[in-house]
Order: sequence, then structure tokens, then C-alpha cells
Amino acid sequence: MSDIVVGEIKTINFPCEAWKIDGETMMDFRILPIPGSWTLAPELLLRKGIKALVSCPNCKQAALIRHDMGTVVNGVNEISAFRCVGCGLTCNLRLQHWDKRKLFCIAYEALDADTGVAVPNNKGEYVRKEYTHALSRQEAFSTFVEVRKTMGRFRVVDVGEVIGFFGSEADKDQTNLVV
Repeated sequence: MSDIVVGEIKTINFPCEAWKIDGETMMDFRILPIPGSWTLAPELLLRKGIKALVSCPNCKQAALIRHDMGTVVNGVNEISAFRCVGCGLTCNLRLQHWDKRKLFCIAYEALDADTGVAVPNNKGEYVRKEYTHALSRQEAFSTFVEVRKTMGRFRVVDVGEVIGFFGSEADKDQTNLVV
């Protein structure tokens, strides 16, 4: 956990940690939080719209974080002016590794409905690319197939994790990136 002070409100980075959480119902729920960290909510809370739990670094009290709280910037969920009900600590939270998905590229060919032959796009290219975020290669493939199957015939060439973006030195603002 590291602190950054902006004005009067401190910004605190909270790492994602695996907390011990037991219980099947709200009546027998038991949570052992790690102070100054956050964890993904268990299934019981996910169904109620809660994505995560965060633990105050001062008093160890746990708080619920909804899916729509904060702004995600580069995989970090930033929540402004969060106030602990246990001790009154007010801070800006930065929940590290909020989005653990990776970016995948799906290379595919669009096929003619009648002949099954690959059809080039408007640039004359046969292989097309689409990008999606997923936890695994299999999830990226399954998601692509599920969405694409209603849009006509296609053949998947390959699915791979994107490892970087590259731009030319002349493009100082890096507006034309290539994967």
C-alpha cells in the first residue's frame, strides 16, 4: 500500500488480495479482511451487484464496492472521496488490478454464404482482426464465436494475446498504433 497526498485528501493504492471468506448465506457469512487491500466479492454478493470488498487500513472495517463505483483507468478503479464508516478515514481509493482481463486479437476470414470462400475486405485483405478483453484465450474465442455466429459465415484463423502496441517515431502523439 502506498500513499499519495493531493490537497487535503490522501490517495491510497490498495492491492488485490485473496481474503478468507466463509459461509453460504448472509446469516453465516464470515469475512477475514486484509487491511489496506481489496478482494473480489463472493458469488452471493456478486448476484446483488457488489463487485468487491475493500478493507480500511486504519480500523480494518470492510466496505462493499458496487460495479458502478469509481472510474477505471488503465486497469485501476479510482474512487474519489471514499469515507470509512468505522473510523472516518476519507481518502481517494486506487484499487489495483481491477480489471484482470487481457486483450486478445481474433484473426478470422469472412466467408461467402453460398461458396464458403474467403471474401476480402474493402482493402483487399482476406484476414480480418477483432479485439476483445477476456481472462483466457478460450474465453476470447468463445465470446467471438457467440457474437459472430449471427453475422454470417466465418473461419477463425487464430486467437492470440496482444503483447504490445507499436507506433512510428514520426507520430509523436501515437495516434496510429499497430498491434
